[in-house]
Order: sequence, then C-alpha cells, then structure tokens
Amino acid sequence: MKSRIRRCCFDVLRGNLRIHVDVSRYLKDCAPFTEIYVKTNGDLLFFDSFDKFFDFIERSFGHGILNIINESLDRCDLCVRCGFCCVNGAPCITFEDARSMMSSSYRDFIVSYLSRISNVNIMSDVQLFVVWNAYVQFLRPCPFLEEEDLCVARCVIYPVRPSFCRLFKCWTSLSDLRRREHVRLVLSQLRGCAVSRDLEKLKECAIRNLEVMYSYLF
Repeated sequence: MKSRIRRCCFDVLRGNLRIHVDVSRYLKDCAPFTEIYVKTNGDLLFFDSFDKFFDFIERSFGHGILNIINESLDRCDLCVRCGFCCVNGAPCITFEDARSMMSSSYRDFIVSYLSRISNVNIMSDVQLFVVWNAYVQFLRPCPFLEEEDLCVARCVIYPVRPSFCRLFKCWTSLSDLRRREHVRLVLSQLRGCAVSRDLEKLKECAIRNLEVMYSYLF
C-alpha cells in the first residue's frame, strides 16, 4: 500500500534536445521509494533511485544539464516525511542557527533538552551554540525527530531547524562539498567565539570532533 505520494513532471530543453521527467516519491511499508520515468529521443526509461537517474543523465548528456534538472526539482515538493534524512543525527549548527533558536518560541524546549544532557545552564545563544555542537550532532537519530501515525516523521523544531537541514534535498543527499563547507563555517565560528571558563572544555571538544569530521570529507 502506497501512502503520501508526491509527484512532479517537467521538461528540460537544451538545443534540439527535449527531456521529459516524471518523478514520484512515496512511502511503502514505512520506507521511501522513488520512481522516475524519463522520455527522450522517443525512448521511455525507468529509474528507481535518484543516483541511477543522475548517473544516466550525466553519462548521456553531460554534467551541465544536472544543474538545470536540480533547479526544476527544487521547485517541486517531493518530501514524503520519511525521516530518513534525520536518522543519522542532527548536523552541527551555525551561530545564526543558535541565535534564531534562542529568539523563537522553541527556546525553552530546546534549552531544557540541551541543559539536561550537558548539565549546563544555557542562558545565551553562544552557550547554546557551543553545547549543541559538543553534544547533539553525535546523537543517533536526531533527538528532535518524532514519528507520527503511519510512519510519518516530524521535526519538533521544524520552523527553527538548522540551516543545513533547510538545504537538504533527497536527490542531492548530504554531498561532501556542502557538508565540508558547513563544517568549516561552524569551526570558524567556534574558534572565534568567547565563552566562559566552564564552557571552554566543551568548546574544545566540539572543535576537536568537528576537525575529525572535516578530515573525513577529503
């Protein structure tokens, strides 16, 4: 039985070439599935994953056309709320993310959770920034992921979710380049922030662990 079906269709034109793409995403037995039909040069082709689809497009038509297809996919709502993007944990957050969380109605909820797991009385966006990056990114799955009825996932802090979560797309996954740039930004902000003596060890721990993560991305 399929549930929460999302579908989009679009044409890609490049010179005399026309590619018609029909994408469907759905949940089946609580797992996400992808069906992609591509019509080009009179042929109808089927792919059961974005990886296979993009591999075919790149081999057949060159890398340049991938950006055009990504732009078309970006305009579609293909999220079926499967939660698979959250099961590997929460990403590190930027200082801007922390500032947004601390100024939102979700502040007490987030602060309560982080204070409980870290034994730090979080009073400022700098403290939240340090504690989150020292603890939350290493928890599996993301602690703010909840499951609703029919295996549908829900982010309990969705309006103030980290910027990296906002950029995530099923078809681009967590590309090494994007992840590396994000981690590098957070490392730079961590090194530049001034914290109290009590938080200095947590800051050093976050920097050390993020440096290890960054090294794996090369």
